[in-house]
Amino acid sequence: MNGLINFNLKNKFAVWLITIIVTVAGLYSGFNMKLETLPDINTPIVSVTTVYPGATPEEIADKVSEPIEKKLQNANGLNVISSTSFQNASFVQLEYKFSKDMDEAVEEVEEALKDVEFPEGVEDPETSRLSFNAFPVITTSIAHDDMDLATLTQLVEEDIVPSIEGLDGVGSVEVSGQQLEEVQLIFDQEKLSELGLTEDTVTQVIQASDVTFPLGLYAFGETEKSVVVDGNATTLEELEAIQIPVIPAQAAQSEELPPAGAQGQGQPGQVQNQTTEAPQSFELPTISLSEIAEIEIVGEAESISRTNGKESIALSIVKVQTITRWM
Repeated sequence: MNGLINFNLKNKFAVWLITIIVTVAGLYSGFNMKLETLPDINTPIVSVTTVYPGATPEEIADKVSEPIEKKLQNANGLNVISSTSFQNASFVQLEYKFSKDMDEAVEEVEEALKDVEFPEGVEDPETSRLSFNAFPVITTSIAHDDMDLATLTQLVEEDIVPSIEGLDGVGSVEVSGQQLEEVQLIFDQEKLSELGLTEDTVTQVIQASDVTFPLGLYAFGETEKSVVVDGNATTLEELEAIQIPVIPAQAAQSEELPPAGAQGQGQPGQVQNQTTEAPQSFELPTISLSEIAEIEIVGEAESISRTNGKESIALSIVKVQTITRWM
């Protein structure tokens, strides 16, 4: 203690200089310190969700949750593993030490799950991390007295959302309450019955037509380009022109054998010359979708947002994720 006192008495200028530096540094840090209601925290939790349609909670526990637990229970840095089995789905949660690299943890979990054998019908497990950054930092709504929902939706999606997404620090913008356009089919039941079709059959044909299939690289002059068959219907006219295969009722009936004694039918003890004709190619008839259904584009809202009793569109702004690691 005496040494410290003697140093201060003999080096007054140095002591004042150190005091000024510490004070200035403290003021600078205080005014520039980053304050957040939801700070970036590296939450050491990984969840695995697995869907098994039609399974009971007991089947989920025995055939899905338990194999996952056994495979991951010895994972590096793991503290606690727990599971919850619902009807149709399994939820397994893994809690790691704070020193664990969570990107590495997710990779290890995904790699380990590749070796787990599930019953037929189980969908591939989905691995995700719990993060506070998934919660919106700002939630706002947009309404207008002189605009209907369709016009307001166009304004939000084309102007407002792109402007917000371009701001520094914005990760994503989630929109709810907007009007979405969808196609409505009103089938002609009498026509469907006449052609031997059902609504489910027509729907499956439409879904099968909505595919994109790459054909590979082809040479065009001196260059090579990737050729893709695009079956997506992007306009109402393209949807109306989709061809639906039909099997008329009369074609579905089996041909009856000619009665005994008819012309061409041999009598007992007689030998007949028969000519077998080569089978003819058969082309399955089709009918356009517009001939069996009335197609309309209608606007519907998948979710409803109201502000002070008025229809509005809600915007939830999620910030860019930055990870702070605790060592």
